[in-house]
Amino acid sequence: MADDQPLTLDRDTLDPEGVRDRFLALHGRRRAQILEALGERQQDFIHLLPLLFDVNHPSLPGYASNRVPAGVAGYQPDQAAQEAARRQARSFQYRRPVGAPAVQALFLMGSAGTIAFTHKSDFDIWLCHDPELDEEALSQLRAKADGVEAWGDSLGLEVHIFFVNPEAFRAGTVEQLSKESAGTAQHLLLLEEFYRTGLWLAGRYPAWWLVPAEREPEYPAVVDAILRRRFVDPDSVIDLGGLERVPAEELFGAGVWQLTKGLGSPFKSALKLLLMENYAADYPDVPLLAVEYKGRIQAGEDDVLALDPYLVLYRRVEAYLRAAGAESRLEMARQALYFKLGEPLSTGPGAVHERQPWRRETLHALTREWGWEPNHLKVLDAWSHWGIEEVAEQRRGVVEMLTRSYQVLSGFAREHGADARISKRDLHILGRRLFTAFERKAGKVELLGQFAGDVHEARVTLHQVTDRDGNERWLLFRGSVPPDQLRGANPLKRGRSLAELLAWGHFNGVLDPSATHLILYRGGYQWRAEETARALRRLAADFPAPPPEGDVDELARPAGVRIALLLVNVGADPERINAAARGQGGGDPLEYGGTHANLAAAVDLVLVNTWGEAFCHPFRGPAAVARALAELARHGGAEPDLLAADTFESDQAVAITQRLEELLAAIRPLCLEREGAGRLLFRAGGRFYLVERGADGEVREESTSERTTLMKYLGRARPTFSPLHVDPKALPRSPLAALARENRPGVVQVFYRARGDKADIWVLDERGSLFQQTMAFHTAEALISHLGRFLQSVSRRLTQLRGTADPADGEWTVAFYRVAAGENGEVKLVSREAVGEGTRSYLDLQAIVEQVEGGKTVFSVYCDDEELSSRDHGRNLFTVVADCVRRLRRSGGDYPVYLTDLDLAPAIVGEPPEQLQTVHYLFYKQRLESLLNQALEQ
Repeated sequence: MADDQPLTLDRDTLDPEGVRDRFLALHGRRRAQILEALGERQQDFIHLLPLLFDVNHPSLPGYASNRVPAGVAGYQPDQAAQEAARRQARSFQYRRPVGAPAVQALFLMGSAGTIAFTHKSDFDIWLCHDPELDEEALSQLRAKADGVEAWGDSLGLEVHIFFVNPEAFRAGTVEQLSKESAGTAQHLLLLEEFYRTGLWLAGRYPAWWLVPAEREPEYPAVVDAILRRRFVDPDSVIDLGGLERVPAEELFGAGVWQLTKGLGSPFKSALKLLLMENYAADYPDVPLLAVEYKGRIQAGEDDVLALDPYLVLYRRVEAYLRAAGAESRLEMARQALYFKLGEPLSTGPGAVHERQPWRRETLHALTREWGWEPNHLKVLDAWSHWGIEEVAEQRRGVVEMLTRSYQVLSGFAREHGADARISKRDLHILGRRLFTAFERKAGKVELLGQFAGDVHEARVTLHQVTDRDGNERWLLFRGSVPPDQLRGANPLKRGRSLAELLAWGHFNGVLDPSATHLILYRGGYQWRAEETARALRRLAADFPAPPPEGDVDELARPAGVRIALLLVNVGADPERINAAARGQGGGDPLEYGGTHANLAAAVDLVLVNTWGEAFCHPFRGPAAVARALAELARHGGAEPDLLAADTFESDQAVAITQRLEELLAAIRPLCLEREGAGRLLFRAGGRFYLVERGADGEVREESTSERTTLMKYLGRARPTFSPLHVDPKALPRSPLAALARENRPGVVQVFYRARGDKADIWVLDERGSLFQQTMAFHTAEALISHLGRFLQSVSRRLTQLRGTADPADGEWTVAFYRVAAGENGEVKLVSREAVGEGTRSYLDLQAIVEQVEGGKTVFSVYCDDEELSSRDHGRNLFTVVADCVRRLRRSGGDYPVYLTDLDLAPAIVGEPPEQLQTVHYLFYKQRLESLLNQALEQ
């Protein structure tokens, strides 16, 4: 209660009986309007509904047992109710139930009795029960309610009965009170909607009716005074609470709820969404529509049409949008109301509409006021048969409307979020849902079909053309459009590839594999469309249309791939593909025959992600497969439900499909997880391709035809562990694929293969970088001994540099494997134990590489503790060291020398200390040993 307005109530001024009677009269006329719209048997449902809960008669619909609590407060069945009861049970005689009534009031919520009520409308019924009923009594009452719902269903009515405990509701505890409610998150706004749309059927009437509209902020005190002074019988009213003030978090929640609904059914939610937007714009002094509605009735207004809840709602939205100068959004609001009323004005009224001519007359008056022409009405009335052009135009208006509402909600959250505990996560997810539906992205398929009915085409023509830059383009036309009619025809869709048009047509319902006839032209000549039709069938088999929306948990995370399909050679010239394979002798279809022909030169990646977005990325040329796999990795981030490939227009289709599915299986663990780097190596068209996800999450692809360059790629330093996955067909005579499968973090793995007096060495270090070398070989023990000692010293140095105990970044173990041939020629890895230091029979040779002022590199070599430095010996350093080695060797031989330890300054390799790794030391070790051994040979 305001301090400057003491609570003074006068019975004559308040006029509780007069206000009550005005409300009851209005509700009575609305009830009559419901009966006008229903058939005779359906009318019995309305007549009987209160009576079914007032008595417990075994012959009446909904009877569950004699234990069901009965009685509706203050109810006395009228003649229509008793006659309807006798139509169900001839011997029915009404007897007033004994005891306290179980039901305090019955109301109809929503469009019932309004201009928006149609034969398709639901009946949402609020059953306000005695708060003292225990769980057993409520369970019995719910059983009867279920029976009443089933009876309504048998009459062709969709009935939902919701139980309301008035005391709990008034305290803010709300169960689901409509199938579209958001529960407790919208308590007061749900009550606000109830007060302006709810229709009283029987029992107590709302105390809210009696509180003057101007005294709404004082609601609790006013109701208390009315009841305490017995201006009305306390048993005649039900108190569900007032509308003193709507909390910011509830207003925001209601806006989020309506906007979320609007993404799927924009016209159904438009008016309520715009009302929430209006409320948010006026906050905190929100002029609630229900309070305005009550004030008009209390003032004596009794025109049932002028007070129609949906027309009152429209007028408020209209005033808001006009004040904002939002004419295009106002047009969307008008269309939303027109569609809601379901009264097509361009055709004659149906049987149901003839019973309520006032609805049609009112809508005619509205459309004349809006300036709508007959042709515009015809277009709107044919919405279920709109073509894709009309759908696209409508979509633009919907995008504008929803985007603006989101901006208003975002501004409201920024201004009032801290005080109102508005969830930033809710706003973030809402924005993500909105932009998922409407934001344009590279390769994203624009989805249009949710705004219309059946848009599928019985016949379409697909043309391949060449643009001014010589690039291939495809056009999709409705009907049959031969080449000589191209100039004057407007395509439904343009695309970079045929698969892109097929994907767009499928996801939007334009192309139906079982009902759409495809006509195909390439370069002005008609081609057979069997393979194109098969590609469309494959899309329809793998991808639901439209794509399923992401749930809240999925939208809270980065998008990941749900379904991905590689479509190969769709729309390609089959003669050119088959000619490339002819006479080549077979083999890997990505490296076919002696010319290494790549038979998958046209690849389209079609995918749907976990947010519900669809994409089509076309790739052409020798690198098409690598670029498609890299793009798939960029979309990664989730375990997909399906990764598949299919090939068309090729005699080698089966082999190509199998080959690509092998690569998809290889890339699944590598690239579809956003956390963790990884690399995939494969070969196509005579080149090596490396698809790599870096530690920064970015995906890159590289290629080379040279093995030496490839080894440089694989040997590059890495900021984190990056597992290497090698396609077995990439290096068929190399054991690298088998070696890579053993790679794991925290272990430096040494693989060797002896070939006479030489050994091939491969080292995968703690971060997956590859080092390869061929060196002299005497015995496995000698090789393992010197490499093991060197690598352990490197491990200790890196642990000190990094200052971490993480085994992947600090001291690690060293594992040795002998590379051998298995029984079937496959690579076999035989684990070898590291050799202990034992009695040292080898020369200690330590090198230090540092950088001094001026950027000059200084080498120091300790030959059995004798220091030899480039500071003293300059370019002759390695000759001096070679002399020292000869001097110290017992045999005096010139066999190769190996470093046992190396200290490498980070500045030498241009990396911070924590980024040094074993491969850096191995490359410098190889370089220094080469210089030393050249000096020894001289």
